Amino acid sequence: MPRCTEQAARRTRLLAATAAILLAWQAAALAEEAGASSVAPAPDAVLPTMDVAQPVAEAAQPATDASVEPTLGASPEGLPDLAIPLLAHDLDLHGSQDEAVVPFNLAPGDEFTGATLALSYSNALAVLPDRSRLALTLNGKPLTDLPLVGAQGAAGAEIDLPPGLFRTGRNELGIALAQAHRLTCSRERFGELWTKLKRDGTSLALHRPGPRAAVTADGLVGLLSASAYDGEPLAIAAAASLAGPAGVELGARVAQAVALVRGDRPLTVAALPFEKLDWPALHGRNHVLLGQIDEFRRLLDPASFAQLAAERMLVRRLPGDPDHLAILFAGEDPAAVGRTVEGFVAGAARPLDPPPLPEIDGGAVLTLAELGFRTRELPLGVTEPLDLTFRLPPSFYAADGQRLELALNYAYAGGLQPTSALVIEVNGIPANMIRLDDPRGRIVDGARVDLTLGMFHPGINRISIHPMLDPTSTKTCDSAAPMLSLFEDGRITMPDFARLTHGGQLYDLVDDGFPYGEEPAAVMVSARDPAALGAAWTFLGKLAQRRGEVLDRLSFVSPGATPSEHLIAVGTADELSPSLVARLDLPWTEPAEPPAVPVAAGAATTPVAASVPDPRAEWQSRIGPEAGEGVLERLRRLVVSAADADVATPVPQRPARPAAPGTGGAMLVEVASPWAAQRVATVLVADRADHLGPGLDRLIGPKVWPTLGGDRAQWQADSDQVVAERRNPPFILDTPEQDPGQLRLTVLTWLAQNRWTWLGLMLAAVTSASLMTSLALRMRRH
Repeated sequence: MPRCTEQAARRTRLLAATAAILLAWQAAALAEEAGASSVAPAPDAVLPTMDVAQPVAEAAQPATDASVEPTLGASPEGLPDLAIPLLAHDLDLHGSQDEAVVPFNLAPGDEFTGATLALSYSNALAVLPDRSRLALTLNGKPLTDLPLVGAQGAAGAEIDLPPGLFRTGRNELGIALAQAHRLTCSRERFGELWTKLKRDGTSLALHRPGPRAAVTADGLVGLLSASAYDGEPLAIAAAASLAGPAGVELGARVAQAVALVRGDRPLTVAALPFEKLDWPALHGRNHVLLGQIDEFRRLLDPASFAQLAAERMLVRRLPGDPDHLAILFAGEDPAAVGRTVEGFVAGAARPLDPPPLPEIDGGAVLTLAELGFRTRELPLGVTEPLDLTFRLPPSFYAADGQRLELALNYAYAGGLQPTSALVIEVNGIPANMIRLDDPRGRIVDGARVDLTLGMFHPGINRISIHPMLDPTSTKTCDSAAPMLSLFEDGRITMPDFARLTHGGQLYDLVDDGFPYGEEPAAVMVSARDPAALGAAWTFLGKLAQRRGEVLDRLSFVSPGATPSEHLIAVGTADELSPSLVARLDLPWTEPAEPPAVPVAAGAATTPVAASVPDPRAEWQSRIGPEAGEGVLERLRRLVVSAADADVATPVPQRPARPAAPGTGGAMLVEVASPWAAQRVATVLVADRADHLGPGLDRLIGPKVWPTLGGDRAQWQADSDQVVAERRNPPFILDTPEQDPGQLRLTVLTWLAQNRWTWLGLMLAAVTSASLMTSLALRMRRH
């Protein structure tokens, strides 16, 4: 059962202290009767507090099984609780009803006698406590309901859970919110209802009896995927024998494999110098050590060293921190070390939960159920949208005038105002609306909504359906029946689209790491810079998660190289090649002052007035030609304007936006490679080395990474904000193969973009045909 942590904890400590004093005096009295000397505690002595509601583990027996590893410093009562963080960021819930799922992973072999779920949450002052609650489930089984009180400040609760509710691997904590407004019932009031679960203060503690089980290579993958390591970096150190690109590559392979088994949860990687490692002092995170066998002699005891020499891979708990691991890869030479690493990489695979997003191809007709949507029945006060999320291939190209057809099947109840509607957004941009204006309610099948195909892009796309439900009276609010149902048998009809692969689009990178993994690529990073090396390994781990596999077609080069493949470059602006940095348009570089123009002696210094465009001309282009202007006048004006156009005049480019002095940060940019045509250069660059790690952590965070678009995303160090934008247009990566369908689509696209041109051509053709016919008839008469 839940218990409030503020008042109950005070009473618990008082009762525990009183009980401890009485037990101590009773033990002293028994000892004196038995003839044994005992010292009673002083009345003012500080006694350790205990929570009487916590389950007390039985005393651990000495380990006699070979599968049990003794723990240094373990108390007879058991091991310290294993804390598992549950939230990467605060979780916000809105409206009268909302729900969320918080997944977490438990490692195989974890033995615990129980668990305590700690929650910290707050809610809006407008909630009505009698009709508001927060329901919790674990793996589909109900736990408890928490009250929502209209008061300021955060509330806390602790819930004791039996071990039988958990399972090895993925677990799901379900959160269902029900809220009612204390004043009135309206769409505006529903927007005032919210509940926030705070990241700090929300966690899961496993009560372990001890001792710890021995770690083997067979259970290593499951252990590394555990949520107990969320938020912690993985440290990788390569010995001197692997200095240079060889160590960078092996570290990248291990980082990708570990990130892959963690699903979508980001993994931060830190590079450590192998020579400065102190084996007894390692703590606080998992460590991966790479090197030849003799280079581990100073770190290990003789028995562990002999085992490493025989098995080439060794997993040990850290002596100063047994909850964390050290994974050692060794061999007689660098090639043998690589084979050992490949054996570990071969066993790494992305978990099936959650399943990958469906991909829609050209000409496909899919139901909403095939996109993962299930029939939803919504109450009156729902404010969160219903999302349809899917992928489009990297070669997706939308021509002008093409439309996607969304056919919705839905039903809504009576009692809604005529202003009620379903507002449809595409990737956060309002696109269309369906009115819910029948006062009696209605069942609708096949409501067609046309969405401009140009609003979609390669990679992850989202169609959001926002219910805007306005009740007519308070009687409608008193009903507990659903007000809207959206059925899963609706469908999406995707038209045939052209296929033209472009670079300079972060959408593709965010979706599946395109083009890396499909084509050969080079990774440019300095092996001498630990910050750049750790950032490169972190970034490659994120790409492996998006690809669903370890990237195999990578080569590793120094910053002075000029690769002819696709490129991933990581480092500061001072370390990377000047040819590459010149293409990045970095915001923290000071804009150069324009050179002073010399003025001849005696020349007039009166400034020349700049030409101001006529606003009437702007309006003329907006409202079209004047009334009475015929087709011939339009054609003549078009020909004259085309003849007067200066084809040598360059198209003005968007100027670089100068940054304020002193600002800095990190930036992820995708530009054309300066050394090879039709190749992508993805650059992670920072103004200084200590900004690489924090900037990348913000960019690959679960809330930021799916939203990146354009050709660049900047983390601003002073404000801790991420801004994505487009400075340069996308560029073509390959020449498309011409087929009849694409040729027809190209012609239609050109005709749609140049309608007055082909209209004039048609008129000229009709005129020519008429003149030729008239000429032929005259010649026949004569």
